[in-house]
Amino acid sequence: MTNELDSVLQSLGLPVSSQKIYRELLEHGETTARFLSEKLGITRPSTYDHLAFLIKRGLVVEKKKENKTYFAADDVRHIEQALAASIEKLEEQKKTFSSMLPSLLKNLSQDAPKIKFYEGKEGLIYLVNDILWCEKETIYTLWPYEEMLQVLGKETLTKFNERRLQRKLTIHALWPHGSKQQRDYIWSGKDAFTKRKHAPKDISFRMGYTIYGDKVSFISSSREAFGFIVQSKDFAELMCSQFEVLWKVSK
Repeated sequence: MTNELDSVLQSLGLPVSSQKIYRELLEHGETTARFLSEKLGITRPSTYDHLAFLIKRGLVVEKKKENKTYFAADDVRHIEQALAASIEKLEEQKKTFSSMLPSLLKNLSQDAPKIKFYEGKEGLIYLVNDILWCEKETIYTLWPYEEMLQVLGKETLTKFNERRLQRKLTIHALWPHGSKQQRDYIWSGKDAFTKRKHAPKDISFRMGYTIYGDKVSFISSSREAFGFIVQSKDFAELMCSQFEVLWKVSK
């Protein structure tokens, strides 16, 4: 419960010390700023600052008793209200950003072609997830299944596939000759929005690439564990032409 609450409070933008103070009041009831300062190891001035912040957010109330000031957690349902307000604000910011996006992309498209390199499993996972930003309905991939499963792992590919299906992205996947179809293969389990062929026997590859929009991403085998993305319309068109040739001679 504590970890989940910490996550919720963090999402509201509460500083760590504010979270500690709020949890203390929530778990043990009302008390003084002095007690909170001594128990939590926070200076007295900082304790008052955090309490004022919590009061402003509607999470803590101030009470007077016998010339003493006490603080207590307010109705916990206010957390839900605060979350709803944060979500509403984020939705407004999302709409604002969406209206800005076309002009931002236009400015970016005027730049020179870009190449980004990635190393290690975390870098390669980021690279794979970049495909999900594709605005086109179809992506094309040269995919050595056994190598990619080893370097990325089944969990990564399964999560990717779930998000791909949500976005209704179709994949044309070209596998090496002789690759066996299994239940846990690439784009795991379900073949929705998927077309697959096997390359001719005389074409072998351990490195994979994926063409999506104006980008082409490359992923090495686990032996080298690196990848890179080339963002260039000309390069993407060239790779698409080569992929179409391979696709036609594959079964």
